[in-house]
Amino acid sequence: MMARVAAALVVALSAVLVFWGAGNFGIWEPWESGALRLAIEVSEPATPADDDASAESEEDRKVAEDDAESAESAEPEVAAGDGLDARARAVLGEEEGRFSGLRLWWLTQTVDDEPVVESGEVGQAERGVRALMMLMALLLVVGVGLWARRFLGERAALLSAVILATTPAVLLGAIFVSGPIAMMLSSTLALLAFVGAALEEERRRDRDDAAMSRQALGWLGAAMLGLMLSVWEGGVFGALVPVLTALVVALLEWRSPQAGRPLARTLLNWRGALWVGAGLLTLVVLASDTGWAYLLTQHGFADDVDFASRFGWWLRQIGFGFFPWFALAFAGYGYMSQRLAGSAPAEDASKWSEADASTALMARVLMLWPAVAFVVMVVAGRFGHATFAAFVPLALGVAWALSDKDYWAELRLRPQLYLLLALSAIFIVMMLGKDIERFPPRLVELVTAGQDELGLGEDYEYGRALKVWKYGYVALLAAYFAGAISWLVFFWRDLKIFWGWLKRTWRAWRNKGDASASEAAESTTVAADAEGADAASSTSAAPMSPGEARAAEREAYRQEDGKLARLAAFAEGYTGLLIVATLGAVSWAVIVVGVFLPDLDSNLSNRKIVASYLEARENDEPLLRYGYDTSESDFYLRGLESIPHSRAFNARFDEEERFFALIPRDRLAAVHSDVRRAHKADLVVVDNSSSSMVLVSNKLGEGEEDQSPLAGALLDELPESATPITVEGDAENSPAFNRQIELIGYELNKKAEGDENPRYSWGEELTMTLYFESLRRVTSEQEIFVHIDTPGNRIGADHEPVGGNYPTSRWLPGDIVRDEHTLTIDRYSTPGTYTIWIGFYKGSDRMDVSPRKGHDGQNRVKVAEIEIEAF
Repeated sequence: MMARVAAALVVALSAVLVFWGAGNFGIWEPWESGALRLAIEVSEPATPADDDASAESEEDRKVAEDDAESAESAEPEVAAGDGLDARARAVLGEEEGRFSGLRLWWLTQTVDDEPVVESGEVGQAERGVRALMMLMALLLVVGVGLWARRFLGERAALLSAVILATTPAVLLGAIFVSGPIAMMLSSTLALLAFVGAALEEERRRDRDDAAMSRQALGWLGAAMLGLMLSVWEGGVFGALVPVLTALVVALLEWRSPQAGRPLARTLLNWRGALWVGAGLLTLVVLASDTGWAYLLTQHGFADDVDFASRFGWWLRQIGFGFFPWFALAFAGYGYMSQRLAGSAPAEDASKWSEADASTALMARVLMLWPAVAFVVMVVAGRFGHATFAAFVPLALGVAWALSDKDYWAELRLRPQLYLLLALSAIFIVMMLGKDIERFPPRLVELVTAGQDELGLGEDYEYGRALKVWKYGYVALLAAYFAGAISWLVFFWRDLKIFWGWLKRTWRAWRNKGDASASEAAESTTVAADAEGADAASSTSAAPMSPGEARAAEREAYRQEDGKLARLAAFAEGYTGLLIVATLGAVSWAVIVVGVFLPDLDSNLSNRKIVASYLEARENDEPLLRYGYDTSESDFYLRGLESIPHSRAFNARFDEEERFFALIPRDRLAAVHSDVRRAHKADLVVVDNSSSSMVLVSNKLGEGEEDQSPLAGALLDELPESATPITVEGDAENSPAFNRQIELIGYELNKKAEGDENPRYSWGEELTMTLYFESLRRVTSEQEIFVHIDTPGNRIGADHEPVGGNYPTSRWLPGDIVRDEHTLTIDRYSTPGTYTIWIGFYKGSDRMDVSPRKGHDGQNRVKVAEIEIEAF
């Protein structure tokens, strides 16, 4: 009963996470928004309309209309009776490939053509288009659990539900339209239901029933439906995975005794013909609409992804999609191999039983299914496919292994194998965890169609949560597999024995071998105690290695009645394994959905920034877009009026009425510079949370703060806290770079004490703030080099001005620019006095410094001196 309650709580928690994420995460661009834009266009074929009000004259509008007409004439014409695939091909173009038929059908039923900005339904719109994904995830978890309960037992069913509910492939697939859940559900239904029909038929033959059971008919019908959905979802390759897996298993069964061929018998009769025929019929229907070649392809709206050479990417997708349960995948495969070997018949083939045949079939299917899917999808990648959907057999294999209490009890008595399993689990967690730290996009490659360049920036990371979880989970795994409690108990016992041996040796040495009778008696007693401790290892007649003997001793200790022994039995036994594995997976699911995805969402979706506008606007103050092409497919930009050029933007800026505008982040400096040049005022940023765009306005509302990264970078004068920098012997002038930029002051985060220089220790952060005054326009984008030098050592801190947010080409004459940069003092840097030199460079050329006394002869200006010490 407790196991059922625990499994229900885990599944319920995952459902809450998914439901929360589906409504709180935005539509990711371009993977989800591209699919939604396609659904809108195939639902209501586009007309040569004016998405923009950008043409300022009748002539401009005529040119735009001519361009639209020519573009339409270049695309295939869509007849009124064309199917969904044909209309999608007309919109995408035949070379782009086919988008999922199942998901596209759902999106055409749910997506609203009314722009989100007009409806204001942020959250409801996202959850509506993702409702089918959530339903399919629920059906997958429940359906696999019911199948496992029927054929693997209740414990395996509960574990399979827990594993699937906490697997990233299911969580991500349930939240995002671009995830693999549709392919997972359809292919799983196709294959597991067909295997279920074969197992039911095996039971019927064992009972000598003539008629096919209703259960077998039900499984066969479900298998046919699953194969049809697989074809609809993934085309030709969608059907190949379940069919080829069944065929390979059947071929392997053919080498077995006749009684051990349940799947081959089912596949090679009318039931198999019905199953395969359902898939072929669906293919024929779809091919009549689009052609066979089109059904080989897949389109995922990813940019610049070469699947043909991404063999390693498929391996990563399996590891990250099944993380952290993948750490126990070797245990699952080892268990299934053992069950497969144990189900083989003895010398007399007639001894093969129904249980043996069923066990062999399930083991073969679960072991071969991921391998077949991997091979098929590697080939399919050449046609644009990016979905590995065989996570269910991995989950079932691990659940099957975890459900067998005797299997783990036996493993604990085989220390070499147990140690190998422990090391593999810990290694997988550490390796994949480190990979996610170094390459954050890999965590979500399942929903980004293999695109690993997400524009997150080189310094993007998930933060401390990942490291805390990784090392915490590794510590739990190590404590469990090492048997921390019993290990400490036996370590203490061994320590006492060793201490007794030391005392005896010391006394014998002091007495030169004349041990007293009492010492001899003590020696005999201690030796007897040591022999008693080894008694457990001699209970078996079979010889055991020292490691096996110690494992047997520790297992016997866990059976004792003491409190510590009972605690060891609980924490190091079967219950402890389930708790550690489930706790690690549940905590990972919470961190992924609650911490990682929200952070990614602000970078890959514009939902938050649009929500900020809806919250800040008053009296229907308009939201415009500036710098975005009208063909952009972003879900949140639909229906927005576009500002065509800087003159129009500046005209808007002059108006009394407040307006908002979305501009690309990389154009913020240019727009800000244009506004300051035209209006002598700053462009305010209302929301700066997105990595791709910013929400700007011509004025701030009540209670709002300017979130612009340039807000503190442009000053009217040098702050009093800054130390002025002047030319030696000329206190009125500062060193100038190409007579365009002057370095007028600096600040350090540590102050000098008296005549001493500021002191920094290894590992401390040095924050340096430089103040520049722009004298004339700089036509190029220069970078700042920072050399912190002492004889024999240099610490470098080159960087772009103002963190790359305000390049020198945008500085206006009269600007006082504040540039702040932080670096960490390298450990093992040579202690001593360091000089800070700075300058500007582009490529291999440095800006010239004037006058001659203002630099060191290498166009470097001295800023300050600091002291670096080891501690």
